[in-house]
Amino acid sequence: MGNRTTTTSSGVVTVPGAPTAVSEAAGNESITMNFGAPASDGGAPITGYTVNCTSSNGGAAGSNTGGAGATSIVVIGLTNGKTYSCAVVASNSAGTGAYAVSAGTVTPNP
Repeated sequence: MGNRTTTTSSGVVTVPGAPTAVSEAAGNESITMNFGAPASDGGAPITGYTVNCTSSNGGAAGSNTGGAGATSIVVIGLTNGKTYSCAVVASNSAGTGAYAVSAGTVTPNP
């Protein structure tokens, strides 16, 4: 994860802030994470987002990525009936910003 800064002809670029308005929806062996753009892009365009989901009770972990314009990302291959917490992070040319974690947990089900 980066706390990197770079300098461009237009000034200093830092990593983006955390994505906003985070929520999740369960599916069959999947979770859809919905989010908004960070309040700050760090001075450079967002290049993409990554969602990571981990289980506290033995489910398979999963992750997926989305492009710069993504507002939701689906993580597949998760274990139905297991509890998951997910987090989303934005990246730009300076690196990876802060994670935004959803307020609760979600359980995939068929």
